[in-house]
Amino acid sequence: MRKIFIASLLAISALLIISCASTGGTKEKQTPQTQEPVEKKENEPVIPRFDDWEYRGFGKDLPDWAEAAVDLDYQTLQKSFPGKDLLIIQGFGSNPDMCESDSYQKAPYPEEAEFLDALWVRINAEYEQMDKPYISIRLFSKLTEQTNLGE
Repeated sequence: MRKIFIASLLAISALLIISCASTGGTKEKQTPQTQEPVEKKENEPVIPRFDDWEYRGFGKDLPDWAEAAVDLDYQTLQKSFPGKDLLIIQGFGSNPDMCESDSYQKAPYPEEAEFLDALWVRINAEYEQMDKPYISIRLFSKLTEQTNLGE
């Protein structure tokens, strides 16, 4: 029994020595101050902002207005919905259901508004790290007295 223990101990010691000896020489690490800045290459792919959205799996393209709605950019949204007084309700979550639930908790359904469209998107983790990467967007057009009267 003692011979097996000594043999095992010698084998383990030999493995440790071999593994340490087999690693190549280490290069000196540069400190962050001495590292040269990384230049962006011309052919480097652009990281997309959204990596998933509602019905993407079924081949649906991301609507043109989606990014503007996430950014609450009403001027750009007016190009997709001309003549509408827009209202955007957003919700955030760690999955599609949670972001939609958050959106409905903030505002169930505006009484004085007409529903236009809804969508959820997921922010690409390579683009930006977020605790709640899913964003639900609901678009409404605020009703005016003229639209209430049907004119």
